[in-house]
Amino acid sequence: MPPNRVTLVSMALLLLVCLCCSPGCRSSPAPTVVFAVGGAPGELAFWEEIVRDFTTTTGVQVELLRQPADTDQQRQGLIIALKAGMANPDVFLMDVAWVGLFAASHWLVPLEQVERSAFFAEVLQRVDIHNGQVLALPVYQDAGLLYYRQDLLEKFAIPQPPATWQELLEQAQIVQRGMRKETPHFYGFVWQGKQYEGLVTNFQEFAGAHGGFVVETGGSTRIVLDLPQNRAALQFMHDLIWTHQVSPPSTYTEMQEEEVRLMFQKGHALFET
Repeated sequence: MPPNRVTLVSMALLLLVCLCCSPGCRSSPAPTVVFAVGGAPGELAFWEEIVRDFTTTTGVQVELLRQPADTDQQRQGLIIALKAGMANPDVFLMDVAWVGLFAASHWLVPLEQVERSAFFAEVLQRVDIHNGQVLALPVYQDAGLLYYRQDLLEKFAIPQPPATWQELLEQAQIVQRGMRKETPHFYGFVWQGKQYEGLVTNFQEFAGAHGGFVVETGGSTRIVLDLPQNRAALQFMHDLIWTHQVSPPSTYTEMQEEEVRLMFQKGHALFET
């Protein structure tokens, strides 16, 4: 992922929490807020810690409604609850790409009492403001990272991690060839390739490095996708799996964040993104 590309995940309906913490609410019995959040086990454990601190500080009880790590399943679960008009959740963790969808469905409450200076102004303007109203707030600020096995780079006399996709491919081939003598199912590079939003995110990383995603700002701003650079990025992604075979065949059928992480942490891959 290019270092200047930021992906944000936003929490909607924080107004309820803000209202519960206001002076006008403190004389009333402590309310309970139902918070829907998904993620890996480590993420959920961290949210539990945050909730305990929040309750200790404010007296507001928070019930965690745990969701799957898979973002598609998270979105579907929220849509079912919101479309049905269910009382819960009050607050939920949502992906940056859902703000417009949920706003158009009138499922988000404007956050009128939020102090905007506590957040990045550009993030709020580009992501969380819809039709002039603040409808969500940034929780995570993520940047693309390349994880690599320093021990294996040293073992195969590779002086430094790759600076380009071509260097990554070459190093992956060297290490994979050597490691398969003792670990037959070792792969040089694992990444999110299943048909879901993680694939789109990874495609942006490949395409950005190839000079793709040209933005036209004529009569209306639009992203041009049908470009030779973008086609070259797609071909490179295909070739990682089928031509160079440094990424597993299951990349486009199974590989999401957790599958990739587990494969890398178990020692079965050199690179992960």
